[in-house]
Amino acid sequence: MPRNNSLAEFERVTERIGNLRAELRLLQQQQTNLRRQLEHSTSDDSEQQAPLFNGFPRAIVETRDAVREVGDHATAGSIAERLGQNLPTTRNRLHRALKAGAIRRVGYGKYQAVETGE
Repeated sequence: MPRNNSLAEFERVTERIGNLRAELRLLQQQQTNLRRQLEHSTSDDSEQQAPLFNGFPRAIVETRDAVREVGDHATAGSIAERLGQNLPTTRNRLHRALKAGAIRRVGYGKYQAVETGE
């Protein structure tokens, strides 16, 4: 009889360990998701609170400078290459720089830096 009790107890403990492992995996996945959300929200906050350079956030100044370095009639592709970014990110930055007045559109898909009194 004692042998059956110990086998039954072993099975209960083994099942409990399996359940705890499943719960741990779920908690680890939730932790990973929360970290990603936190990193994403932190990156959004840091961009909004970025120090201003000549009245513009750093990302806009970097985009304007890249447009200036590429030269007149710079394209999104050439600017992306200069910045070392992918094309969608560069297009978003160009849009923000346009809205801020740091660059201007001089043709379809062509941009030029707006000179400031630096």
